[in-house]
Amino acid sequence: PDEAATADNGVVNHDDKYKWPENLYVEMRDMSAVAFLIYAFGYASDVARRIRQQETDAGGTRFEGLEWDGDSGRLKKKSSAQQQLHLARSFTPKEVLDLMEVNRDLLRAEYPKMFGETSQFELMMKNLKVLQERADAFGSGKDGRPLSLEEYDDRHQKHELVYGITKDDINKRVTIVFRGTDNELSFGTNWLTNMYISKCKAEAKTSPNDAGGHSFPPEVQKAAPDGLWFHSGFYNYIFGLTKDEDDDAKWRKYDEIFKDLRAVLDKCKENADPSNPYKVYVTGHSLGAALATMTSFFLACESDDVIPKPVTCIHFASPRIGDDNVLNATRAMEKSGKLRILRVWNDNDTVAVVPMTNYYHVGVQLRLFRSPLTDPEI
Repeated sequence: PDEAATADNGVVNHDDKYKWPENLYVEMRDMSAVAFLIYAFGYASDVARRIRQQETDAGGTRFEGLEWDGDSGRLKKKSSAQQQLHLARSFTPKEVLDLMEVNRDLLRAEYPKMFGETSQFELMMKNLKVLQERADAFGSGKDGRPLSLEEYDDRHQKHELVYGITKDDINKRVTIVFRGTDNELSFGTNWLTNMYISKCKAEAKTSPNDAGGHSFPPEVQKAAPDGLWFHSGFYNYIFGLTKDEDDDAKWRKYDEIFKDLRAVLDKCKENADPSNPYKVYVTGHSLGAALATMTSFFLACESDDVIPKPVTCIHFASPRIGDDNVLNATRAMEKSGKLRILRVWNDNDTVAVVPMTNYYHVGVQLRLFRSPLTDPEI
């Protein structure tokens, strides 16, 4: 609609210089599109890792265009004398498209359903081309890469969550994308974590030096004085210790995500007006949606000097993540202007209604129906 009444007088109206999209459907479209960039690179990364394990000195097939960064253990572009170091792990939609095309036979061998003559593959390529067209229409920008994948971590994908972080100079946003479960790559590994329905308490810090607790702002403490209880499987995925032997003994996956996010935000400062910083978005599908919801909440609890507000989470087909205290705390963060959550789900989607006992959804709901005669329900 052209006009809509304010739903709650207590909701903060954002009057900063940031140019918000004209409506939520535009934001939904953008989140879906950037997810294709992450998912496409995810397939390339996975197959490149498999092939690397199969290579021998006698001569093995190599995945063209990628190699390993010995310091980080993550993938980067093949070495080039002209290549700048800070661009080694940055990939534009066009560069991901090229990886897909030149290595399609290798990708098809590992994932024949996805990379055969299928509509799924064509849809992925189409979305990558749309992203590149948007980037080309915007212009080169300061670094010549207005839309790019900046970080991708799947080093321990059998045991840890997988995520990517994109930089978008067109819309002035940095987006964290969590991989979900509705694809060949993650089915059978990630989905098992969804099955744990017990809850665990997110403990608040007892002192500034308490490394294990959370710093909750006053509105959260007031809304949920008895504490926050989250789905233990999702919570442990985010706040469990990392599997990398080189990490500090207390280094959590959240710490890794936060470090990568801050690095990309710092990079964006070069292209931004100091009074109008880039915004943080988080998205995901299925399991990825649950991780996105939880991560966006904790990022919104961080200091405004560290994470620009509001944090926006637009996710798809999420299961429920916490108790009524989590619901109340999320509402308080939304009303304070620190958090925006849109939950999109299809009618009759069974994933979106579990777990059922004493679990609640959060955010604004957009329910989509299969019949074209039924309007979406907000």
